[in-house]
Amino acid sequence: MPSYGRLNFDLLATWADRAPEHDGPVWCLNLMKYKPVAAYADGDGGDAPVSGREADDRYAPTDVLERIGAELCYVADVVDQRSGEPTWDRVAVARYPTRRSFVEMNTRTDFKEKHVHKEAGMEFTIILATHPDGPTTLLDREALKTGTTVLRVARTPGSALPEVAGATRLATFTVEGVVVGDDRTWNRVAYDFAPDADVTAALLAATGDADEIHAIALRPRRDRLVASVDEHRLDGPGRTAGA
Repeated sequence: MPSYGRLNFDLLATWADRAPEHDGPVWCLNLMKYKPVAAYADGDGGDAPVSGREADDRYAPTDVLERIGAELCYVADVVDQRSGEPTWDRVAVARYPTRRSFVEMNTRTDFKEKHVHKEAGMEFTIILATHPDGPTTLLDREALKTGTTVLRVARTPGSALPEVAGATRLATFTVEGVVVGDDRTWNRVAYDFAPDADVTAALLAATGDADEIHAIALRPRRDRLVASVDEHRLDGPGRTAGA
C-alpha cells in the first residue's frame, strides 16, 4: 500500500483477470501533490536533500512505459487552481495499451526500482482510469503556447461539463474508476484551451451542476494527449478542426 493514497484493489482485480477481447487502452490521469522535502529511506536519495518534485523527476518511468507499449502522453505544471482540495502541483496522463498492462507494470523489477522516488516525493495522488468519449480538437504546438490549458475533474450528475465562450474543447473523458486516491469518486474529465486570461478565469469558474470539481490551469511540458486519442481511433472519428 503506497503512503500517498489508497489503492483500489477491487478495481485492479477486475483488470488483472480481464480477458484480452474485453480489454483495451486506458488513459490514467494523475493529480499530484508533492512533499516539500522528499522523505527517502537511509541511503536511497543520495547525500543532499531534494524536493518532492525533484524526486518525482527521478521517478518518471518513461523507459518502463515504452517497454510495455505505454506512453507518458501528457505532463503539465499547475499554474492556478480555483476549486478542489488539495492544491495540486503537477498533472500527468499515461496511456496504457490495456488495463492488464497497468497491473503487470507494477510487478516489474525495473518499475519497482524507480518507484522508491515516487514514494519518497509524493504527499498525495489521485489516479483516475479514464476513457475518451467525445470529439477531440488537435491544436498545433505554437497555438498551445499562446494560452492556457484548463483541466476540470468532476463528480457531477450531468453528462458534460459546461463549455465557455472563446474556449476550445480539446477532449473529454469518462472515469472508469479511481485507481489510487481516497473516498471520493469522479465521473467526468474535460480539457479546454483558453487563449487569454479572461477565458481561463471563466473556465475555472464554470462548475456547472458538479457536486465537487477540481478546476486547474496548466502549463504543459509534454502534450500528446489529443494525439494519443486520435491515434487509437481509426481515421480519427470524432475529430474537429483545430487552429
